[in-house]
Amino acid sequence: CGWRRDMADMIAQLDEYVQEGSELWLFNSVPAPKRAELLKDTGNKEELITNNLTICNVVGNPIIRRDLNRMHAVDDSGKP
Repeated sequence: CGWRRDMADMIAQLDEYVQEGSELWLFNSVPAPKRAELLKDTGNKEELITNNLTICNVVGNPIIRRDLNRMHAVDDSGKP
């Protein structure tokens, strides 16, 4: 689906640098439930837990204007 294998590592690192209450918006065509699955490491690492970041999922194509116009966040189950 085009995601880097270390996406969870990058988010965890970002979480260390931002203020509490910050939001990270993930806007791509991967459905939210699949994203949640991808962020769960199946290797030797622990599950991604953020202290300062809230992850907001948006499903769509960032180069299509109509997707940008209807942008809204969804939870891990794909519900707004």
